[in-house]
Amino acid sequence: NENVTDLRLVYGTEGTLSLDGKVVDTKKKPVEGASISTYGPVQRVVVTDASGRFHLRYLPSGVYKICADKITAKYSSTCLSASAGDKDVSIVLKGRGRVAGRVIRADSGQPIQHFEANASFGQVLSSNNDMFTFAKKFDDPQGRFLLSDLYVGDVIVGARADGFIPSFAKTVVDENETVSNIEIRLEPGNPTEIHGHVVTADGTPISGAAVYPGPAQDFRSIDGMASNAGAIYTDGNGE
Repeated sequence: NENVTDLRLVYGTEGTLSLDGKVVDTKKKPVEGASISTYGPVQRVVVTDASGRFHLRYLPSGVYKICADKITAKYSSTCLSASAGDKDVSIVLKGRGRVAGRVIRADSGQPIQHFEANASFGQVLSSNNDMFTFAKKFDDPQGRFLLSDLYVGDVIVGARADGFIPSFAKTVVDENETVSNIEIRLEPGNPTEIHGHVVTADGTPISGAAVYPGPAQDFRSIDGMASNAGAIYTDGNGE
């Protein structure tokens, strides 16, 4: 039953440097309440004030990845690099966009009425299953779909339907714009899973190797390989 007095809690004293900046939208308007996350020598999370400014304190020297996001508003997440000690980092949050298109049969070109579709931000998929975890269901005689509130930048759009093999298309989403005329062709068949490892000649696992389903690709073209939206990349164990 004793009272402890003069207790002092010290948080975040790993370094002596700071990193300051401001978050605005594309119209130069400050974004209040944006979450700022740092990745580097240490991790921090702060929130911008009414003027859009943020202040990161007690940082050790080094380069940090700074990401800004505001989940409650229709902004796209933005990341950039900055160094501890920088005083005027500017981060611009862009709005979101939309993708519209059709899902059709690959063998006949006829629309598929009942299907699921979703979009994944980035250039590659970590897993086909991840794509469809939160997929939206569509019921349209013309096979039409519209996906809204998408982050700007590279986006992979996927679709699947009963009795068909999932397929994907890659596009680029712009702020407050709709990418239209996306066409996803589904081959009739039953989806299957293939598990394996990619290793060197001496058996060392290769991380980040691209594995492509479907017809053989022209591996002489790096650009052609990178443009394949259905690519899956191996993990740290080469799996």
